[in-house]
Amino acid sequence: MADAFANSGVVHGFVVQIGGGVLYALGEHAFFSIRGCYQWTFQNKQVQSTTTGESADARFRFGFVGLHGAVGYWF
Repeated sequence: MADAFANSGVVHGFVVQIGGGVLYALGEHAFFSIRGCYQWTFQNKQVQSTTTGESADARFRFGFVGLHGAVGYWF
């Protein structure tokens, strides 16, 4: 199955992401930010067996949680 996905082109589907965060100024030039998100991924692909030639629909559903932070300086 992994070989069929690696060699047979693009997987089709969509991604939905929701999140929020805070950007805080630390004086005139410095800042930090923190953001969290959750992402849902829905992908479909039609694959064909290398031995029998029959096709099948493969469907994948993934969920990801992200936490991002940054510190910076404005010029």
